[in-house]
Amino acid sequence: MISASVRCGTVGVVLGVLAWAGSAGSAVSATISNGDAKTYQLRVTGKSGSRSETLGPGKTIREICTKGCVVRLNDDPNNEWELEGDERVTIEDGLVFYDGPENKPGPEQSAPEQGAKP
Repeated sequence: MISASVRCGTVGVVLGVLAWAGSAGSAVSATISNGDAKTYQLRVTGKSGSRSETLGPGKTIREICTKGCVVRLNDDPNNEWELEGDERVTIEDGLVFYDGPENKPGPEQSAPEQGAKP
C-alpha cells in the first residue's frame, strides 16, 4: 500500500493508493463522493486533457477517470491527488479518504438477487 498525505493549512488531504496486480485490464473507473455539506470544485487532468467538475453535497461522480488522472480540489495546487482509475474516494470534513477499489461483480463475486434474503 502506498500512502500520501498533503497538509494544506488546516485542511489536509489523505489518500492511500492500493496497487492491484491485474486490475489494469478491468473496465473499472474511479469514483469520487462528497460526504460534506459544501460543494467542491474539482479539476481533473488526464491523458486526454483537463476538465472541471462540480461535486455537490452528498453527490457522487462515477467514472471520473478510467486510466489514471490527477484531481485538484478547489483549484489549490497543494491540494491534489492522483487516481489510477480503479479507486473509490470520499471527501469528508475537507479530507480525501481512499475507500478501496471500485468493485464490479465478476465470476467470483456476484450481485445479490433482488428480493433475496441474506
